[in-house]
Amino acid sequence: MTSNLPTLLVDIKPGVIDLGWGHPSSRLHPFNEVSEASSRMFSKGDNSALQYGATQGYGPFLESLASFLSDQEAYLPDVDPHNLFLTAGASQALDLAATMYADSGDT
Repeated sequence: MTSNLPTLLVDIKPGVIDLGWGHPSSRLHPFNEVSEASSRMFSKGDNSALQYGATQGYGPFLESLASFLSDQEAYLPDVDPHNLFLTAGASQALDLAATMYADSGDT
């Protein structure tokens, strides 16, 4: 039996954005900004960015995000940063949501 995976990948029609593989367009990657930030951090000898961060997400970012969301009409009343959770992508977010709402033994 042969795999048809390569055929499936080739058959994606032009103009279709395949979200199934988790590969956003390289045009969306902030390469220059990440390169500059990395250079600044490493020039100081700071390797903390290479360590795992807080489980819920980087505190100052969550505070900034909460402030931004609180300014949006759709998020009134104010958003509490303790109610936010930063994930590595949609798959992790869906897994966390399912885990939070599933009871032991659910399938």
